Amino acid sequence: MNYSDHPRIRLRDFIVTRDGWIFSSADYHHPDGVRGVLRYVPDPKGERTDGNRNYRKYDFDEAYDYMDIHKPEWVQDVHIIPWDQVDRILSPPDRLAGIWRLDPRIEEITRTLLDAGIPMDSMGVTGSFLPGLQISGSDIDLVVYGPRWFMARDIIARAKDDPHSSIEHLDGGMWERIYNKRIPEIDFEEFK
Repeated sequence: MNYSDHPRIRLRDFIVTRDGWIFSSADYHHPDGVRGVLRYVPDPKGERTDGNRNYRKYDFDEAYDYMDIHKPEWVQDVHIIPWDQVDRILSPPDRLAGIWRLDPRIEEITRTLLDAGIPMDSMGVTGSFLPGLQISGSDIDLVVYGPRWFMARDIIARAKDDPHSSIEHLDGGMWERIYNKRIPEIDFEEFK
């Protein structure tokens, strides 16, 4: 697969390699291969499963250590997945459309955004839910694309203050842990 004929890959899409390794896209520009960060690797002892195969989840630093050993040629400022190793792309909007009614937490957030005018095709679910590797207590990583993100942020903020909503505020410590795990390009205040 060459850059000119590759599928459109957005930030937070997941890339599955021919070896079954799962990466989170870290960029919109992928001329020399998909720019991403390793998230999951097949492992018989892994604590995550998609029903067919067990996976081990890698945090940011662990992922770089693993890649330095197993695929050092893929390591730059992020991991560069060669186009010929891409098996498939997992899309957050496609996954959300298929599961939003299956988890009450995802359903409430999605319904809140839909009721406020955010169209379904502008949002998606990423993180462990995207490849179906969530466990009990997995956080919900919802994405909203484009300028609707600002609108969605305000809608969710209002829902957190609504006594009839079960959408809850995260405490400051949790926001910091999430922010540091993601290493986003925006400042902390805008992130939360």
